[in-house]
Amino acid sequence: MVIKIWMAQTVAAPKVEAISSASNQMTKLTENLFLLARADQGLNLQLEPVNLNVLLTDLMQLYKPQAEAKQLTWQLKLEPELFLSGDRLLLTQLFTNLIQNALQYTATGDSINVKGQKINSQIHIEIADTGIGIASEHLDKIFERFWRADKSRSYQSSRSGLGLAIVKEIIRLHHGKVSVDSQLGKGSNFTLIFPR
Repeated sequence: MVIKIWMAQTVAAPKVEAISSASNQMTKLTENLFLLARADQGLNLQLEPVNLNVLLTDLMQLYKPQAEAKQLTWQLKLEPELFLSGDRLLLTQLFTNLIQNALQYTATGDSINVKGQKINSQIHIEIADTGIGIASEHLDKIFERFWRADKSRSYQSSRSGLGLAIVKEIIRLHHGKVSVDSQLGKGSNFTLIFPR
């Protein structure tokens, strides 16, 4: 009797994990869609002074175990005093999306570098990786909602195609802009420019 119960639990565990994973994906998708819908209707930002040095350092520390598991060169280089007036939660979401993308599409042993500096009246943040890169014909589409490239960038089925669309909306709400330089097989460099 004990053996039968243990076997039933062993067989059920993968199913419970699959259900939990699907539930988490649906929750994340719903949250992302809700955020985009609010942005479309004129989301009110909760503005406060945001220290990007602290925000980015915390995120890099949070994702450091994943970087170490892939044996990545993981570097953060920021000028001091990178402050802007912004919505802390939305900015955290923006940088989380970009860092997660870099981790997802950078192979074991490669590198991810995050740099920040003040240039005149702007703050420039670069998130660069030596990952699989993006084909030039796709660069003008990557910020579109639900758009995903061919199998070279969509091999993880849990990706919804909303991450970069959210990045674009959040930086638009902060009166900034985002651009990307990328080459297949060489990596991607996302540049974000914020007014100070």
